[in-house]
Amino acid sequence: MHISFSSLLFTLFIILIALQISGELFRSIKQPAVVGEMVAGILLGPTLLGYLYPSISEYLFTSDILSGLSTISNIGLTLYMFFIGMELNIGKFNSEKGKQVTYLSFFGFLPSFILGALSSFFFLSKYGNGHTIIFIIFSGLIMSITALPVIARILHEKQLMNTKLGSIILLVAAIDDILAWTLLAFLLSALKVNSLANGWITFGGIILFIVITICILKPILYAFGQKIERQGILYQRQLVLILILILGAASITEFLGVHTILGAFIFGMCIPNTSLVLRSEINRRLEPLVVTFLMPLYFVHSGLQTDLTKVLFNIHLFFPTIVIIFTTFICKYGFCTIAIRRLGYSWQEASAYGGLLNAKGVMGLIISNIGLSTGILTADIFSIFIIMIVSSTALATPIYNLSSKLSGRYLFLLNFLKKSQQ
Repeated sequence: MHISFSSLLFTLFIILIALQISGELFRSIKQPAVVGEMVAGILLGPTLLGYLYPSISEYLFTSDILSGLSTISNIGLTLYMFFIGMELNIGKFNSEKGKQVTYLSFFGFLPSFILGALSSFFFLSKYGNGHTIIFIIFSGLIMSITALPVIARILHEKQLMNTKLGSIILLVAAIDDILAWTLLAFLLSALKVNSLANGWITFGGIILFIVITICILKPILYAFGQKIERQGILYQRQLVLILILILGAASITEFLGVHTILGAFIFGMCIPNTSLVLRSEINRRLEPLVVTFLMPLYFVHSGLQTDLTKVLFNIHLFFPTIVIIFTTFICKYGFCTIAIRRLGYSWQEASAYGGLLNAKGVMGLIISNIGLSTGILTADIFSIFIIMIVSSTALATPIYNLSSKLSGRYLFLLNFLKKSQQ
């Protein structure tokens, strides 16, 4: 046991160095650090380290260490989804932006979901893994998901979080992700009982959990938040209570047959936006550990299960990879760009924000891993989806920057023409 623990510590030491180096390299080329962390996870797996130095890979990532990494990373994932839920400001849905948000959410999710599901028919016989309807719906789900954390980070870095279009896009991403998690809950419920019809029973339990959490627990948390505001500080025992509630909510959804992330996410949404002390104290004490250590381990654990050599060196997997990447880009980026343009924004603005909504990021990675662990996805189609997720996330910032530059040149040219006509 001592040797196993020592090996785990050494493996974590290597992983953190790799994550730090990769994150900094990608920051230097104007990419979000999360893209570098995702790539680092893939390179530490069978794609590079396992391919070039299999003995080193076997030493670093034994079955015991992989089991430990899985446990730690899933705890990090659960806490991370709590923070994502907590960041959502549901009150904004009642603002004047409601119609635009609803319109963009519809065109940001439904077309890419339908076309993504239809494209899966090409690979059903080979990669369906015995789950015909579930595989089709799951494929559409992965292709229509939006990387809410990545979008939030990019908007924050560019100081666009509180602009009109920036706040609309953030809410659209939130709604699309809520739709995706709801659909995922139903799929996992159906998979648990091996029936889409009987899946409604388990799904009903999830809906009941959500209703109880929002209608009963949220008012209690509001009163708790007001108490923290009067105190001006969050005591340690109160922080422990929050952790107990997070794990309790996660345990309930896991017991119901859905992943722990849904329970943590829903509980996070119940943290009152008006309790600034409570939110800031939770962020200050927990978020750094989750974001810088626990969550990146999830990327590594995913990368260790991703073997891109099967895709890169297999001509039979090359075609489905291109089809999936192309279909996802056209559906998500294309429809979102057109929808934003139809709301009256310029083509440059529409393209910039359409590129952000096309990013799959952490959300796509999470859903793909759930598909692999539950047997919905085979290892080959999982690797293909990982390529699509990383590429869509990596393209988000370049598309935004390029569109913004074109917008600036367009305005300059327009002003020049106006002056020349005077």
